[in-house]
Amino acid sequence: MGLDAENPPRLEITRRVDDGVGEIALQGELDLATAGDLEAAFSQVVAERPRAVLLDLSALEFMDSTGIKTLLQLERRCGKSDVRFALTEGSGAVSRLFALTQLDRHFEVFGSRDAARSALA
Repeated sequence: MGLDAENPPRLEITRRVDDGVGEIALQGELDLATAGDLEAAFSQVVAERPRAVLLDLSALEFMDSTGIKTLLQLERRCGKSDVRFALTEGSGAVSRLFALTQLDRHFEVFGSRDAARSALA
């Protein structure tokens, strides 16, 4: 998953804040080329002062060490503002990465968006 000028890595991001919960859904690849896009979307969501932020990783196909670093930084930013930070489980490759790095034990991870929304409400 390197940088290729003809086929740049893609990350589609949708965001919203509803009932005090900011949601950011990621689809594609979270890596060096796309981490800045996530950071920008996160900044827009936290500017609305939600009580919690949920990152939906269910459609994320790939994440590298830059993606891991970015998630840890976003979590830290939430902690400084007393905002709850949670994730949904990622795709098979992302879930394996979380298990190998034990991030599944570090982050608050929910099996689905609906389960997360219920817990964060």
